[in-house]
Amino acid sequence: MEQLFGERNYGILSQSQVRRAIARNNANAMADLPGILSAFRLSTRPAYDEEVVQRIAEFQQNFYRRESAGTPDGIVGPNTRRLIESYYRRVDPGEVDATVLWPPAGASIDQQYDHYARLATLFGNAPTKGQPLVIGIRGVMEFAGATHEVKDINAYDDTYVMILHADDGKGVWTFAGATHAYQATSGFSPNADGRGGGDVGSLRPTHDGQSYTLEHRGNYHGRQSLGIRSDPTQWGASKTPGWWNLGTVPVDRDTNHDRIISDAEATASRQRRTTGRGGRDATRQIYNGVGDYSTVTWWHPGFTETKDTGDRFASIGCLTAREEDVDNVIAIMRQTGQNARMIIIEAEEAVRRLTAASGGGARSGTSTGGGQ
Repeated sequence: MEQLFGERNYGILSQSQVRRAIARNNANAMADLPGILSAFRLSTRPAYDEEVVQRIAEFQQNFYRRESAGTPDGIVGPNTRRLIESYYRRVDPGEVDATVLWPPAGASIDQQYDHYARLATLFGNAPTKGQPLVIGIRGVMEFAGATHEVKDINAYDDTYVMILHADDGKGVWTFAGATHAYQATSGFSPNADGRGGGDVGSLRPTHDGQSYTLEHRGNYHGRQSLGIRSDPTQWGASKTPGWWNLGTVPVDRDTNHDRIISDAEATASRQRRTTGRGGRDATRQIYNGVGDYSTVTWWHPGFTETKDTGDRFASIGCLTAREEDVDNVIAIMRQTGQNARMIIIEAEEAVRRLTAASGGGARSGTSTGGGQ
């Protein structure tokens, strides 16, 4: 099990960059160190070291190519400080305290597994022994103290958790990624509402008993990738037609192209219908019962990686993460000989269910001590 669920080490910074970041942070950002250790769940230490600055660089890379973050350098400057404060140390109006989503700091692997297995079970997807289960939590960063608004931008600002109960023990792997698209509109997306422009979509979140299946599909632009399989009858269709292939999935679409899928847009996506033959409009990608759907939807490396064409990866609906994490999911599936089951859950709904199961009430718009 330890071979499957190893320590994460992206090695974003070179050794010269590490030395520079340590020196700069120890000189200028010692006051930030306790909060950073708490946010990233690192052990207490008297000063910055390589592990800490590499984790800071990893956090910065989650927002790579966004003007507010700049290039990952492991240095705690004003932008990095603001982002850490925003995602980990504060619950702003409209956000929800997310601390209930995470197992306690220092929890054993068995305790972590049991926590996430309970979360999946609350969504009708109790883990099956021997089969990997991936939980995509949309709208919250890994161990963050608060949820955030989901936007279609270049950011690994969602959380993935992969759990497995095998004969030799339990494993838990958490990592950052995106369960949402990156773009506001695309010529490759259908005009679902008929009002003009390509309507980018995001994989529809799962609720009671709904799930997806991940299958290794080989290379995508020179990188390993996963195909996503869905059962349309779980989403309201009367049957599974022959054209519903690997990569065909239900989605919710951003029809006003503001990078946010509102509740009204999600509802419209799920209720959209057609008079087309067989209850399908292939051009607008509508299937009666399901509503909006997407084809050729994969889980592939994201904007931090380069295609074999030399361009950066983009997404108009595919799931994305760092290449190392996509490769690790595939490696675990290969070792178990099983396709992984996957659920995509909304962070605020997950908070509500966990809180209700514990007999409490979800908090919003209040201060927090971070994801602990």
